[in-house]
Amino acid sequence: MAFLGIAVSIRIKRCSGSHLLLRYSSVVVPPLFVCIFAVLGINLGNLSRDHSFFFISFVAFGIYCLLNLTINELLVEARGGKEEIPWQLNSMVFLGLFIVITLNSSF
Repeated sequence: MAFLGIAVSIRIKRCSGSHLLLRYSSVVVPPLFVCIFAVLGINLGNLSRDHSFFFISFVAFGIYCLLNLTINELLVEARGGKEEIPWQLNSMVFLGLFIVITLNSSF
C-alpha cells in the first residue's frame, strides 16, 4: 500500500497543470478518509456486537458490495451491452441476500 501511495504521489507531483494546493490535498485527503472511516467502523463494529440486526445488515451490505462488483459486469453483458441496470434489480439482489443471511443466522 505504501508503494502505491508513493507512486501516486510522484505522478501527482509531475502534474503541472493544476494548482499546488489541489495536488497536495489529493495526496493527503484519501489517507485521512481511510483513518476516519476506520475509527467509524470500529465504533459501529462495537455497536453491532450487542445488536445482531446491525451485524447482519453490515455483513449483508459488505457481501452485496463485493457481489455487485463482479455480477454487475455479467448483467451488463447478459442484457446485450446496455450500460444501465435498473435500480429494482439491484435492490432485489440486496434484499434476497439480506433475507438469506437473516434466515441462516436465525436457525
